[in-house]
Amino acid sequence: MVPWWAVIVRWHSFRSPGPRVDRRLNLPGVVIRGEPGIGKSRLAAAAAELADSSGAVVLELVGSPFHTDAGLHPVRTLLERRCGIGRLTDQAERLRLLDAEILSCSLDPDSLVPLLAPVLGVAAEPEQSDALAAALAPTLTAAARAVVVGRCDGLPFYIEQVVDDFSQTGVPEALYEPL
Repeated sequence: MVPWWAVIVRWHSFRSPGPRVDRRLNLPGVVIRGEPGIGKSRLAAAAAELADSSGAVVLELVGSPFHTDAGLHPVRTLLERRCGIGRLTDQAERLRLLDAEILSCSLDPDSLVPLLAPVLGVAAEPEQSDALAAALAPTLTAAARAVVVGRCDGLPFYIEQVVDDFSQTGVPEALYEPL
């Protein structure tokens, strides 16, 4: 990941006149995060302007005040629109449509589908869920992993939260956020 200050330095060098400056954007993407009021929106606008002027694709994903607890909601909405997924589309069809969209963009579905499927609410296969639980908590028995995977419906985020807080009693706090 490129440090935040590198984008600012690049922006200033881009804005400077002179033939010595390479005006092409060579970053694959930019993630901007931080506390409210520190200037993320201004930095994002500058990064978008730099990308646009260098001929790169600029994709703006804006969150919703109605989905403040779901940071990936704009990504999910974008994926659903691109893939033609509706709210009643079952998991198998979601997976098929995601795979087809990734292929239509000349991308590798073998590497991207496992990363994007959870964003669309598609659960992992049982053996993948068990492998995730085992990797996160190698000391859990097979029976305990089966209970975790079963209760989490195979969703990696839920598995991670439950396994991370396995020593606690009750429901991990992070699982209340989507409710």
